[in-house]
Amino acid sequence: TYSAGYFTYNTNLTIADSGQWQIQVQASDSDDNTDIETITWNIPWGNLDSYLISPTSDITVPKSSSFTVEAGVQCLDAECPDVNIGLSLNKPKELIYDDYTAEDYGDIGSTDGYLAVRFTPTSYPAQLKTARFYVWDETTYPFELHVWDNDGYDWLGYSGAPKTELVTPFVVDPVVTSSPGEVAWFDVDISEHNIIINSGNFYIGWQQLVGTKNNQVGFDMEGVSYYPYARSWGYLPGIGWFNLDDFCIFDPSVCGNLMIRATIAEPGTYSGQLPQTIGPAIFYTTDDHPKACPSPDMDPGQSCQVTLTVHAVGPVGRHTKFHAVSANNYSADSAGPIKVTITAPLTPCDAANLDAIYPVDYGDIRVLASQWLQTAPSLCADIDNDQSVNLRDLALIANYWLQNCD
Repeated sequence: TYSAGYFTYNTNLTIADSGQWQIQVQASDSDDNTDIETITWNIPWGNLDSYLISPTSDITVPKSSSFTVEAGVQCLDAECPDVNIGLSLNKPKELIYDDYTAEDYGDIGSTDGYLAVRFTPTSYPAQLKTARFYVWDETTYPFELHVWDNDGYDWLGYSGAPKTELVTPFVVDPVVTSSPGEVAWFDVDISEHNIIINSGNFYIGWQQLVGTKNNQVGFDMEGVSYYPYARSWGYLPGIGWFNLDDFCIFDPSVCGNLMIRATIAEPGTYSGQLPQTIGPAIFYTTDDHPKACPSPDMDPGQSCQVTLTVHAVGPVGRHTKFHAVSANNYSADSAGPIKVTITAPLTPCDAANLDAIYPVDYGDIRVLASQWLQTAPSLCADIDNDQSVNLRDLALIANYWLQNCD
């Protein structure tokens, strides 16, 4: 149609695929005049929703037995290409007290002060794995990282403030850069320090190293009401430790949550993808995983499932938490956990089947050899439970050699 000097071409076109798209319009007339206009835009990719099909609650399994875990993933909202799904063990828990967005930043502005966040583990004991800082400013400076116990007193004389250092303070240098108002996470791996929290709370914070170089950490001021959290703390000489909420009614600029997070895990447990060999974890599978969903381009509402056979080879009484994990280049999700605890083997023959794959054979000899003459408790190759892997355990394997333990 032509109106007011413009030609308009109307068309209806449904685009069902995500990704980057272009529309190119070309106009020409009888005098060979041409003009081309190109518009580029992106249609968002879909999100993944993982779920466990079976089991859906905590279970027990006998040592040297096998069981199946079924998991699935559904594509939501838009197209989901190249999705993989598998199982993860003992996924670390992230402790979060912010709403993922920062409206301002927090800094102490003094080399004699500290800022910190109080954390409460969801279960005990808990091993501290990672400290996370939401860096606000595009210019970052090294700072001294601290982890404290909650055995001190605040400026009003109340208990529960930071005091005892749980690790020798050390300097870290943020490597993320961002524009003001567009913050990024800076992660510090502190798992090697073996910080174990057996009860109560702990604090993660920092000390500025140079007076003119303020370390600006994101400050969430529009999330859930500050009062239920009351987790952001500061320290200044002459005052001591104080909760920022103590001053919130007088100064609204301190009402909020410093954006520091922590990840924790159960001490002494393997954390990561379900292994495909015996060794790093008390469970393993010989199935290939993560597995690719059959459809390379899942449509919204489409699902795929995976079934993995899992072998229980760890010591009796140990447990692991299973998670269903799905991912592609644009999205990731996990479901769970379910806790699986290993109980006593059903028969003496099963006890000798160390790799949980019948019959009793050279595979079990290899497991025995990997722990030969070790005397630490809770050894999976300690068949007779005498706290040592030795000739007596080898004799039990020989006694049931090539049997299927039927």
